[in-house]
Amino acid sequence: MRQLRLQDVEVGPRDRVFRDSRMRALIGWLARFAATAGFLFSTPTRESGRPATSLAYSCCSFVLLTLRMVTARFHPSDWLVRVNETGVYMQYRSNVNYQLPAEDPSVVSCPSARSASARLENQQMRLSTDADGVPHDTPALI
Repeated sequence: MRQLRLQDVEVGPRDRVFRDSRMRALIGWLARFAATAGFLFSTPTRESGRPATSLAYSCCSFVLLTLRMVTARFHPSDWLVRVNETGVYMQYRSNVNYQLPAEDPSVVSCPSARSASARLENQQMRLSTDADGVPHDTPALI
């Protein structure tokens, strides 16, 4: 295993890339934005509207602060794991920190030559009790 800079990672068209969901972030942010707009435009101007107005302003500040989290998902460096013919690359820098210096190592690579094999393994925990009635977790491979 070795540490790499983000620009040293080999990128190809056949890479399998695992990343955070862009659509989920966008839909969640748009739903919050719609709720904020609803609060702002539906608040009455009388005394009873003050709690709703303060809630609308707090929602508005929340929406503006979280906009960066949504735009970071569309940045090219937004990926968690990248798998290609040469190995597995895991990025340990959050996608929100894309503005940090690119010279810092933020990717760990594991060459495929060092992996003998890989397989899917399911593991379940079974709860059993001993003679004294004390429960114990027992791992079982399936």
